[in-house]
Amino acid sequence: MSYLLLAISCKFVLMTAKIIDRPYSVLFLFGILSSILGVSIWVLGLAGFQYWADPLSMHKTAMFGMFMFSFVEGFILTALPNFTGGRKINQFEYRMLLTLKGLQLSAFVLDNYKLMLIFLILDFAGLLSFLFIQYRQKKSNPPQSFIFVPIGLLYGFSYLILELFYGNTLPMNTALLLEFGFILNIVLGVGAKILPVILGRLPAMERSFQIEKKKPGVTEHLKKNMHYYFMALLNIAFMIQIFGSYFLGSLAVSILLFVSFYHKLKIFERPKNRTLLTLGIWIALWAIFLGTFLSSFEMFFVFGRHIYFIAGISLLTVMIASRVSLSHGGYSLHFESTSKGLVFVIGLGVASASLRFIPSVQSYISYEHALICAGVLWMSSNLLWLFMFGKKIYQPV
Repeated sequence: MSYLLLAISCKFVLMTAKIIDRPYSVLFLFGILSSILGVSIWVLGLAGFQYWADPLSMHKTAMFGMFMFSFVEGFILTALPNFTGGRKINQFEYRMLLTLKGLQLSAFVLDNYKLMLIFLILDFAGLLSFLFIQYRQKKSNPPQSFIFVPIGLLYGFSYLILELFYGNTLPMNTALLLEFGFILNIVLGVGAKILPVILGRLPAMERSFQIEKKKPGVTEHLKKNMHYYFMALLNIAFMIQIFGSYFLGSLAVSILLFVSFYHKLKIFERPKNRTLLTLGIWIALWAIFLGTFLSSFEMFFVFGRHIYFIAGISLLTVMIASRVSLSHGGYSLHFESTSKGLVFVIGLGVASASLRFIPSVQSYISYEHALICAGVLWMSSNLLWLFMFGKKIYQPV
């Protein structure tokens, strides 16, 4: 018996040693599981199974804090050390992280919202500490746009603290810290580096020989630092959303997103890299803009937010996670264009978002039925992705 336990322990250590080189592996799968559980709250509730005392808060925190954050965390823990040359997460830290994930899941299942918030706060604090260590010990600089990653994490961290101590008693809409400030700073901070590459939108190469000006003019300065000014304006728009006029702030956010997507990612044109994955990203960028724009108006507020999240942020996250899983797993990127399953992952996600919108403009489907169908389609999309990429994540070539 002791030999069997020793063999199992050795196998676990060896498995952890292999997985530690790909921190995203467990985190991506935990994120997908969390997304399915988060949506099941509404599906089960509408089917008559009322288990969670505060389903809205549980749903929102599970989707952003467990689902989205797990993908963000997996990407950062994997990619950032490659950019900075800093140390990777070690086995002890990784096991502590997975323990935190397990505790979050337990709190969710036990319907202990406060405890789930506490474990998420510790999780966010851990990733912020990892970023701080990377910047202090870096051998090379990460992409400049990555400076907005810790800003996004601070938005999410602030929301969790306020939610833990004040709940819904504050006069401003603190949920926007999580739903827009957190995720858009990270998506655009990371996306400025990787999205042009994936979509084939790289700028033309500059000439090899240039005479450098001693004092760059205002135009050169603005061009070089445009992303910083854009992100500053975007965060000002967030502040207007939260503390001022939601309509004006949300409208400003949607306009700024459109300007960025138009100039940098050419969203009126199909991606130059024609694959199913880039098609999904292209659709997601349009959904982020359209969802944000629609949610500015009271009539479409709820539906716009779900288009923004389901067909926008979530689809974009899953598509980028697909590229990470393939490239770090040693698989050919040819899979992106040959796997027909990605069509259904994208289609089911878009259909789920559309069903959240249709009841606002049509009466042939009830709101409750639309919610159930949207939830089932969403879970089907995520389960299909898990079926396609689960083995590739765990068993790299």
